[in-house]
Amino acid sequence: MPLALWSKLASTRNSWSWKFRQGTHTNPRMLPLLFTAVFAVGAPTAWADPLYVKSPPMPEAHQTLLLDLDRAGDRIVAVGQYGVIVYSDDDGLTWSQAEVPAMVTLTGVDFVDAQTGWAVGQAALILKTEDGGATWIRQHDGEMEGSIASTLIARAERSIEEIEARMEQIDPDEDEDAYLEADDELWLAEDRLQIAEKAKYSSLQGVWFKDAKEGYAVGAYAQFYRTTDGGVSWIDWSGSIDNFESHNNAIWGKGDLVFIAGERGNLFRSRDGGKTWNQMESPFERSLYDVFPGENGRVYTVGMVGLISYSDNQGERWTLASVPTEFPILSGYVAASGEAVFVGNNGTFVTERASTSGYHVHLRSDRLHITGIVPTADGHFVISGFGGVKRVTPKGLNEQ
Repeated sequence: MPLALWSKLASTRNSWSWKFRQGTHTNPRMLPLLFTAVFAVGAPTAWADPLYVKSPPMPEAHQTLLLDLDRAGDRIVAVGQYGVIVYSDDDGLTWSQAEVPAMVTLTGVDFVDAQTGWAVGQAALILKTEDGGATWIRQHDGEMEGSIASTLIARAERSIEEIEARMEQIDPDEDEDAYLEADDELWLAEDRLQIAEKAKYSSLQGVWFKDAKEGYAVGAYAQFYRTTDGGVSWIDWSGSIDNFESHNNAIWGKGDLVFIAGERGNLFRSRDGGKTWNQMESPFERSLYDVFPGENGRVYTVGMVGLISYSDNQGERWTLASVPTEFPILSGYVAASGEAVFVGNNGTFVTERASTSGYHVHLRSDRLHITGIVPTADGHFVISGFGGVKRVTPKGLNEQ
């Protein structure tokens, strides 16, 4: 479907609009939820909520828009639009489509072992697999009874009612300070209600599990969820970080060291596995789209306007790399040798120069946005993005 038409069909569930034209500094993972009409053969046109419609089988599912991928042991699993999840057991040579209980856009995936993984996406959807990504079950979404967003909405509505009742008992002429203080509380409560209502239908952007039980999901409008029972139940964890409404775009950790990267250069760090958090002094005003590990304790973060940065002291200080591109960098991978590869908008494929500390930027001929990358056993890579998943050489070229 042409991107311009896609934009016109974008769901009104989201309050923002994202432009997809090439060169725009946006994160492709922040895709609007596309409402899809479901037509029954031989029956009148009918509509069903894609959040509760199974992702349909597609003959070339691996060529649709896929926004993230991860390794599940020797298997590669990728997720994307229409709830499509595909997996490969031969390093990306052939692909199979998984059974998925929703057809909304999926934006992130994480596996803790060869069998157990989670995927997240639009409308605060969280899915889990226990068979290496072949089949998935729903654990959470914004519309289900008892969802985190529904709980936050109800809490905000009660707070508004209580404040308004209290304000009715205050005479502003006799106690102006008390009235203005209550009015400020009301404004804040109304703002929290609006944010919760937006989050209910917006995307979770990233997911990371410390082990098979404890995990976290982050997303648009400051969404931050936590589970300690493998996703059977989730709780709101947004109060643990100082972020009122900015998007949390990515989360990654190793052991007790965990990072969240987000909009406006937001960086948060936990040193106790995600229980408590501190906001780092970020040197960036640009949005960050991913955070991932290097070698020898190094941590990378990437983002808008060609941003590639790294820290060798657990995020205390960050070094901004000099990269000859202004296209957004969306993700990357660092090999055991320490050599890093980064991918981004307009087919951007960045590699470190072997003889210097600089970077080489290659723009793939298709100019399609690349959203993720994982290595293969033979030293090549599988990338995900607007062209689906495909194998590429270490320099980002198509395999012959």
